[in-house]
Amino acid sequence: MIPGSPNGASINSTYGISAYPTVIMIAPNRSIVVQDIWPISNTILRNTVTSEGGIAQSCPSTDIEDAEMSLFNVFPNPVSDMINFSLTEEMNIEILDVSGRKTDSFHATEGFSYNCAHLQSGMYFIQAFNQEGILVSVRKILIK
Repeated sequence: MIPGSPNGASINSTYGISAYPTVIMIAPNRSIVVQDIWPISNTILRNTVTSEGGIAQSCPSTDIEDAEMSLFNVFPNPVSDMINFSLTEEMNIEILDVSGRKTDSFHATEGFSYNCAHLQSGMYFIQAFNQEGILVSVRKILIK
């Protein structure tokens, strides 16, 4: 997904993006397969992928709401010291910085709180895995 600013990443000029925000499908050879996928929803993305000969996969997303919202949630957001977890089952949690580097991992149950005061300010991703090791949800959180 291309952010709402034409001053963003070099992808804007590389692919000639003229509308913001927008979603494009890029092939492994880095050519645009479909441009301006809008409005965005899981159904539209799945249909676009399959219409181009791809195989739709279930992937957690940080921007598209799914039924998994009720499985796992974190609050408050933004946070400065304690992240609270609302879970429907025990989960293994990973915290990743924006570059994808794992900064911590732990096991959590309903009502668990995590002290994040040692983490630098910025955006982080919190991934939740069920007991079978399957990624069930991803949340963005801002640490201030």
